[in-house]
Amino acid sequence: MPRLRLCFTVAAIAVVALVTAPANAALTWASTNFSGETKPLQKTLLIAYAFKNTGDKPVAILDVQTNCDCTAAATDKKVYQPGEAGTLNAQFTVGDRGGAYQRAITVLTDDGAAPQRLTLQIEVPELATVTPRVRDWAVGAAADEQTVDVLVHDAIRVNFAEVFVSAVGFAARVEPLEAGRRYRVFVKPVSTAEATSAAIRLKGKAESGEVVIVSAYANVR
Repeated sequence: MPRLRLCFTVAAIAVVALVTAPANAALTWASTNFSGETKPLQKTLLIAYAFKNTGDKPVAILDVQTNCDCTAAATDKKVYQPGEAGTLNAQFTVGDRGGAYQRAITVLTDDGAAPQRLTLQIEVPELATVTPRVRDWAVGAAADEQTVDVLVHDAIRVNFAEVFVSAVGFAARVEPLEAGRRYRVFVKPVSTAEATSAAIRLKGKAESGEVVIVSAYANVR
């Protein structure tokens, strides 16, 4: 009789272990990082992250989160069966940005795994470089004219024809050195008797018709 009781106990443990063992479920990603660059005047960049359910039960996407309003992301469906492949499509809105940007996407699933983090590393070229970006005059110094050079990106042409000054303490004008490519801005303070500052906005139009604005800054200090 004791032997029968022991066998029953062992069998019961085996059944419980079989019932409570979790099914394997997982999304395997082809890549979790995107690194690339946009073209000048490009408005949006589309990125696709491929993945596959390599487990043995369905996986549901609970949420997809981004850390910036400039990035939107969503999977092509909500539930993926075992062996099924899918894609998360992301869109980065360039806007008026320039320089290097790092953004993140977080994917939450119902498989018990930690949230999956996807990253975007994007280089947005400057439409035009401004050298130097800042011009300074000392208080009480001669109010001499100084220059700022503007070089348009090789891939585009921009006709800069207007210059605006944000404060009455400075005057500015622009001259083309090479139409569509190189420009020189001449900046001069009205007076250096006291500290003042202004933004110098150079406005132009690309061949595509898009308005391009670049900035320099002037200070008496």
